[in-house]
Amino acid sequence: MSPSAYRRILITAIVALSCACTDPALKPVEVGFGFKPVRYLLDATLILAGTVDRVERLGWRSEETWPYQHLQLCRITASVAQVLKGGLPSNYATFYSFVFEGSFTGSMPPMRFEPGGTYIFYLNKESGEWRTACDSSGACFDVLRTGRHPDFVRDPNKPPANDILRLLITRGEHVSNGEMVDLLAATRVGYARRWVDYLPETYLALLRETAEKETPPVAAEACALLAELGRPCTPCELAPSKTPDFLPRK
Repeated sequence: MSPSAYRRILITAIVALSCACTDPALKPVEVGFGFKPVRYLLDATLILAGTVDRVERLGWRSEETWPYQHLQLCRITASVAQVLKGGLPSNYATFYSFVFEGSFTGSMPPMRFEPGGTYIFYLNKESGEWRTACDSSGACFDVLRTGRHPDFVRDPNKPPANDILRLLITRGEHVSNGEMVDLLAATRVGYARRWVDYLPETYLALLRETAEKETPPVAAEACALLAELGRPCTPCELAPSKTPDFLPRK
């Protein structure tokens, strides 16, 4: 055997051993692209809000039937901002997920994790490792379009769903007025909709809080949503500087 052939065999063996040590024995869970029921996500052992630092692609599924041939096991490392359920010994979390890498044109986008993106993660333990409660679908997590919330403190007297909805629709860091207006408007058509439907009274309370405390354009959007829902704002509920143009000032 030539030295070059021997080196190739040695390298292949090392890579195989490395993969065997780093790839956990996980299988896809609840593969699909429909919206996951809120209760399904709330049953997760660990619920975190945080920012993705790194995504490592580890390997592909071997089955040839759709959609398994498009699933790639990934290891995600995230900086944790809030623990909404469960416990975590540090401010970092490492977990696994099968990410859909094929083309898809359905109504629910496939799962994607982007470094620098902020999300709410729903995790369970399997084979001693944390992994997403379901795989492949964008319904298996929530994108935090409101950015990071470093000063957020969860209410221990309320269930995690309240904190999730508050994080999803209240302003965090580096989010402009225009982005907040678009985000609130999007709650009518899809963004955070499952949480809005699950906690309608909490949603109304958050909109009223937004109308009272936010900047004029954001307060105006909150008031427009409240009016659509039959709970219109009144001028006395808003500070004079926050009163939208379509309401008379006192």
